[in-house]
Amino acid sequence: MKQLIVSLLIATILLYSCSDETIVKEAPIRSGSVIELVTFGLSENPTKENKGFRPGYYCYINLQTDSVYIQHKRHYLDVPQTVARAGYIKNISRHPAIVAYTEASKQYKNGKLITPKTPEGTLYCGLTFYTNYSHAGKERIHYFTSQRLDKRFQRFTDFVLALTESKELEPVNKSVPEDAVIVPIVNNQSFGLGPAPPWSDLPPPPVRATINFTPPLENR
Repeated sequence: MKQLIVSLLIATILLYSCSDETIVKEAPIRSGSVIELVTFGLSENPTKENKGFRPGYYCYINLQTDSVYIQHKRHYLDVPQTVARAGYIKNISRHPAIVAYTEASKQYKNGKLITPKTPEGTLYCGLTFYTNYSHAGKERIHYFTSQRLDKRFQRFTDFVLALTESKELEPVNKSVPEDAVIVPIVNNQSFGLGPAPPWSDLPPPPVRATINFTPPLENR
């Protein structure tokens, strides 16, 4: 429930912080079906609340309204920048990758890591994901890496990460504060990844593409 409330607040902030020409005036109906995907990065400003994490890639999809918002970090001249995009992708709720994910999410225990843990002493350089499928007032939360991942989840993550190239999403000036996304996730009772390791123990995170959120009304 806490995650639902935070997500609604985030969506409301985004929808009302942009101009009328580029944003929908009504917040998504949170009682409908919503998917959120987050990849974990290392925070430049680690705190007790964010446990040293930040969202590397964040995607919000409202399956009832077909609205999509994405944001991610990119480096320009070695300076990190947050890029955000938003819009409507018609019938995204019916896309095979989305349908396969929503069905697969029901087959795994809620709030658990669904892929094998990286053996102690082994360095994993891939992405670590968090997904939340909210439907009919219930949440399906899962954490996973790309190791021995269910192909349905793999197809879903590939599809969502590729939304950075979608021509149906347009740049927006406002982005969601990183802690507003990550803090509820890492403080959820089901979170079991532990604190982020010290910066000195890891290579720098890979540069990822950028995402956006709300489209012009005429594109609906």
